[in-house]
Amino acid sequence: MLAKYLKTAGFFPAVLGLLILTGCAVPRENHADRSKKYFTLYNDSAKKAVLKIPSENVEEIYYRYVQSYDHGLIEEFFVLRNGLIVPVKMTYNTDSYDFHGTRYQKSACEKKDQRNIVTIKDHKGYSEIKYRIGHTIEQEMNITMKNSQKSFSFTEMGKPGNLLVLKVGR
Repeated sequence: MLAKYLKTAGFFPAVLGLLILTGCAVPRENHADRSKKYFTLYNDSAKKAVLKIPSENVEEIYYRYVQSYDHGLIEEFFVLRNGLIVPVKMTYNTDSYDFHGTRYQKSACEKKDQRNIVTIKDHKGYSEIKYRIGHTIEQEMNITMKNSQKSFSFTEMGKPGNLLVLKVGR
């Protein structure tokens, strides 16, 4: 019967008829999925997300690299709060990184073992943070989640020169 209908009515009306008969059973996105936010590492150069984690699972983001021009070790710590990436602490051993304490106005700095340890207070956060994958430096990120950790080198997420964007969204 279907074959006869397809022959006389044509393909598109037949498909429309099948959709009507099945009650337009088109899969729909779950409402809970639409409201769920994700911490995403997006490779803008490759135009794809290279990492996507439900934001409620992220407890801390740790970024570590050595500056290429003065070889100073830089460590930055972030948390997710209200859909933003909020800096909470940084450590470094070179004044060129923080330009003598001007990066975060509301912060407390202490010096320990030749390192500056800065506790950042009352920062509203960033909607996104952009990093360029270095050609000569090693950049690492560790994401602490409720039940696990994810560690990677930036070169695992793209090629030197690629732009990586950290953001929170749907």
